[in-house]
Amino acid sequence: METGWHHSDGGLRMVSPGSEGTPNTYCLSTDDRKDWWHGPSIFLNSICMEVGKAYEFSTRMRLALGNTGGASCDTAAKYGDMRCPHGSIKTIKDGIKTSEQWGLFNAIGPWTDGAWNPFSGVFVVDDAMVDADQVILYIHRLREGVNIQLDDT
Repeated sequence: METGWHHSDGGLRMVSPGSEGTPNTYCLSTDDRKDWWHGPSIFLNSICMEVGKAYEFSTRMRLALGNTGGASCDTAAKYGDMRCPHGSIKTIKDGIKTSEQWGLFNAIGPWTDGAWNPFSGVFVVDDAMVDADQVILYIHRLREGVNIQLDDT
């Protein structure tokens, strides 16, 4: 799993089992989410980014009550408690947010409770990303109390 992940509020921890399903594998999990906008985030290295170039982000995601799967979402829901998380990117320059692109990354297809579901999307580098001090990819928009678990397999 990629290192360098942070949490917008609450915490992050490694829990077992990961998506391989064996006791010695781990996944990244949020902990103590108290609001819809809480979730994992990662700072992207923008040094080599070029305007107009497309990048893909993909992972496997499971929603969990506690450490285990079981929480559900509806990939077709745009509002309310059943909507699935989505991922966005924001840029910061000199401590000020300069841009934000919502909903670039989403759960793909129907959601299967307790399973590892694909979560992905593509973003195209713009001037704000190239000029930014920080480019942050973050996952949010899920009802409070449900943990977001990520794994790379």
